[in-house]
Amino acid sequence: MRHLGGVVVGLGLLALPGCAHEEADFPSQEELYGEQYNPNDFLLLGSGGQVVNATVGEEGVIGPEVNLGRYTEDDGQALRGVMFRRPVSLKISRAEAEGLWGTEPVRVRVTRQEKKLRVEGLVRGRMTDVWIGPQQLSGSIGSCGYDVERRGRVYEGSYSCGGRVQQVTVQVPETFGRWGDAGFGAALVMLLSP
Repeated sequence: MRHLGGVVVGLGLLALPGCAHEEADFPSQEELYGEQYNPNDFLLLGSGGQVVNATVGEEGVIGPEVNLGRYTEDDGQALRGVMFRRPVSLKISRAEAEGLWGTEPVRVRVTRQEKKLRVEGLVRGRMTDVWIGPQQLSGSIGSCGYDVERRGRVYEGSYSCGGRVQQVTVQVPETFGRWGDAGFGAALVMLLSP
């Protein structure tokens, strides 16, 4: 018994000098998954299992469920391809995007107010009003809504649809900044409404 008590006291005394708090050295996401951050990647990750990822370039958007080309025409631009198994054909002017996604209409007007971009109109026939800013992305696409705030390189917050609420992470690629407001706004709200 005595011997055990001495060991406990001895261990307690050994622990005293080493009580200083040390920061944990956790590996980064890049180290864990072997992938580097790409500023041209779009990502929508929901706690309910929803995942949308794609790479945005000057020519369009490409990913597992998205193949959308960006074209220049005499009277503006166009977005054509397939998004979430539905064909897309949109005509893009300076402040508007109009056309079809599957058999449903897309008709949005994009305006800039201070540092925020507002996309309002119809997406797949559903009323849409989304605000995109440097610190927040919020609004509704039909009966579904986003309320996410910037945290580092991504937006994080909540997404509600059909009475269900889930946590989401959204990464908006820097490349969209070269698309013009209407092309960027239309493509982003479509990516947000799979």
